Amino acid sequence: MADLVSSEGPAWRAAAREELLQLIDELLYTEKTHLAAAERFSRVHIGLGLTATILATAATATSIARWSVVATALITLSAALVSAVLTFIKPERTAEQHLGAGRQLAALRVRSRQILTLDLGRISE
Repeated sequence: MADLVSSEGPAWRAAAREELLQLIDELLYTEKTHLAAAERFSRVHIGLGLTATILATAATATSIARWSVVATALITLSAALVSAVLTFIKPERTAEQHLGAGRQLAALRVRSRQILTLDLGRISE
């Protein structure tokens, strides 16, 4: 039976190779998930920001045009609510965190691939 704890023998290298291949595959999927989440939160941030801006502009326009007080109040309230959601959820910060995690996983995947192709082959049998 091969000793899988020591770095000697082909059994150890085969087990290490298999584990690295599985790790590289899992890193790829996790990296892509983080990058997709970063993209989603970035879109949420842009959507909420544009909505808040449009509502604030509309509130100002209805106030200046002296439209219905109820319409002005509803638009102003909507702008305030969207701005509050944007402030407390902070989708831009969450997007940056996911993007950073995705980049770290990409670097780890590259390093794992280097170990697999360059370093693992140098271990003596």
